[in-house]
Amino acid sequence: MVKLGNRQSKMKADAKAYEEELKRKITEKEKDPKIGANHPETAVLLTRLGSLYTSMAKWKEAAQVLERSLDVISLQLKADHPQIPLTLGLLADVYMKLDKPSDIEFRFNQYDKKAVLDVGVEHPLVGEIKYNLGSFYRVRSRYPESRQSYEASLDIWYKRLRPDHPRMVSAYTELSGVCRILGMNEMAEKLLKKLIKLRAKTLGEEHLKVGEHWKDLGLFYKNIGKPKEAEGALQKALDILAKGLGKQSPLLSYLRKAVADVQKEIAAETAARTAETAAAESKETAKPPGG
Repeated sequence: MVKLGNRQSKMKADAKAYEEELKRKITEKEKDPKIGANHPETAVLLTRLGSLYTSMAKWKEAAQVLERSLDVISLQLKADHPQIPLTLGLLADVYMKLDKPSDIEFRFNQYDKKAVLDVGVEHPLVGEIKYNLGSFYRVRSRYPESRQSYEASLDIWYKRLRPDHPRMVSAYTELSGVCRILGMNEMAEKLLKKLIKLRAKTLGEEHLKVGEHWKDLGLFYKNIGKPKEAEGALQKALDILAKGLGKQSPLLSYLRKAVADVQKEIAAETAARTAETAAAESKETAKPPGG
């Protein structure tokens, strides 16, 4: 316990020393007539200070310096400079801690407009911003806006990235989930099948990732009341995943139960139809002659 306390005290002391060093360097840059407060070099130091405050859970202090930094670099640098998304990402995390979702949305929309002006509306960076907005809206349960943003990102990436690019796969995955929540089952099914096709083409039919996509499709069918389709997809997932996962894998146990559940549904539906047919035939034969 003593050693742990000493270690924590040293870490706090080191963080405080680093904070003072960064503040000193920022002041020097601001006073330098060749640099000044609105220079990217000053902004870089502000971002480092904001990152430090984030690690120390000093959210308000972090927001203040990161906002200053972002305002400077947004004016001085092009949208595709890595310092901008780095600072924006840190600031977005801080805003989440401070429960300021509207500020996150404002900053990302601001960055979106800048990116369109700086690099063009069809640049992959603009697609990345749209994707991030889609994720933000999804987390906030703003599903229609999330769908629009994910679709906008895919429209851009489709022209610039290969179909199986990781960002494309991620956007298809997220969009399929949003469509399921919105009850857009046809679109969700189409996207889930597209993911299977893309992944199978690049990774092979028996890859674990492909098996996971079959699992997602099977569970989707199960949830919308299509037990026959669910059985086929879930069995496919089980066959693929069983080859790569251990016999005691919880996922395999879950899939076996899911397959058994849909088989019971199929059997119940079959029995109900058989009983309905038999009842109709019995009623027909019970009619008096000429009735």
